[in-house]
Amino acid sequence: MAEAPVLPELARSLRALGHQPNPASEAAHAAIFAPLLDARTSAAGASAEVVLSAMRGSALVARIEANAVDAAVDGVEDPARVRALTAQTAELMAPLRAALVALDERSESAAQGDAGWDAWIAQLRAAFSAADTACSALSRLIAGRNEQVATLRWFERIGR
Repeated sequence: MAEAPVLPELARSLRALGHQPNPASEAAHAAIFAPLLDARTSAAGASAEVVLSAMRGSALVARIEANAVDAAVDGVEDPARVRALTAQTAELMAPLRAALVALDERSESAAQGDAGWDAWIAQLRAAFSAADTACSALSRLIAGRNEQVATLRWFERIGR
């Protein structure tokens, strides 16, 4: 690729869709999209090698998952609830993780020519779409994280 590749606009922000901001959606959006948009900013106008390096899926997924877990457990003090929220967050991030791993799998062919680059861009679009879905799911998880499950502990079942 002789010239600097052009990255298309990829982020469909919740704000752009008319979503009313609230603390849960803001936290989810920051957790997921901050690393993606930082990487895209670093890649803008750069050579193909720099673009592929900046948009490396394995590095992005590590940052996003850490941010998402931090956002999900923020303010939760019960260790069992923290573990549950961490597990739920990992489940919610699984499709995004898969999309970003697939991005890395296509990066070698992207450096080889236009057909590989087009396939990589298509996967990058799929990753941003998965990020939108993950953001909505994480927002719902954060909003509902303080709801208490009405289960009785064993010792509470004993009649008094």
